[in-house]
Amino acid sequence: MLQGARRGRRREQPEQRRVQGEERGRTIEREALARRVLPASAAAPVEAITLLRLLEPHLARVYPPDLGAFGLSREDRIPPPERHPLRVRGEGVGWLLDVPAFDLFLHRVPGKGLGLELTDPPSLILPHHVASWPVASHLFVLGQLMAGVALGTWIRWKILSPELEVLLVAASRMHVPDFGSDVAPAEVLDKLRRKLERVLPEAAQEQLAAPARAFAGRSGPPIDYGAWVREMERAHARVGLLCCGDMETAVTVLGRDDRTIADLPRDTTEDLVAIFTGSELLRDLLCWYLSDDHFTLRELAGLDDWR
Repeated sequence: MLQGARRGRRREQPEQRRVQGEERGRTIEREALARRVLPASAAAPVEAITLLRLLEPHLARVYPPDLGAFGLSREDRIPPPERHPLRVRGEGVGWLLDVPAFDLFLHRVPGKGLGLELTDPPSLILPHHVASWPVASHLFVLGQLMAGVALGTWIRWKILSPELEVLLVAASRMHVPDFGSDVAPAEVLDKLRRKLERVLPEAAQEQLAAPARAFAGRSGPPIDYGAWVREMERAHARVGLLCCGDMETAVTVLGRDDRTIADLPRDTTEDLVAIFTGSELLRDLLCWYLSDDHFTLRELAGLDDWR
């Protein structure tokens, strides 16, 4: 029923071979990718976005990798020499998104989904049952995860929206000591502030001074941190769709995590209307799927022959 998805499916195999790495396409520059998948934020002001962007290169030391939360250790990775199908497809997606190195893990922890840890190289963590999914679904979830690396929005995979507010307030208190006392107890904010002071190089701390003061001194409506995190999720889903080229796959994969649409039928136009009506994320994704930004990225990557 998804006309665009079916149009792509008729020529699915050449495209999938290219993204998987069997036929190398062109790498998309990270700036070009961000311009076309990260919308101008309606939830976060520029002061908050700037502050997070400056903190991002150092956050792996603030929120250390925790493979143990997935029941894993470094020894459990699928090594590059092993031609596991997910590893092969990941290399193709990494080529496309300028993520040249990564480790890949499959976990068996009930109730846990995808994960991204900023180890060196980044660790992509998937539930073990994903290995049995179709190729297009593999490309979608690998794109979702690698988007966090390529876009500098890895934090979405690591902390919840309330913690994001605490992080920015604590970073601002490095230069505006009494700021944000209404957000969390002072001892919580200052514990995180001291950790930031330990892990951030002196030059990075100085670079934060003006943005921190601007963030602390901003006026206007409160920041909707939940909406900001959802914007990051939308960007990651857009990258997943770019990698798989199939809207129907996006509906299937995202529907697994959304119980309001997971069991809905998809046989008629009315069924599809119900699915998209029930999911803001899918409505956004469909609009982006039909947008100039999507087609431009496909052309930049050498994937434009799918249409």
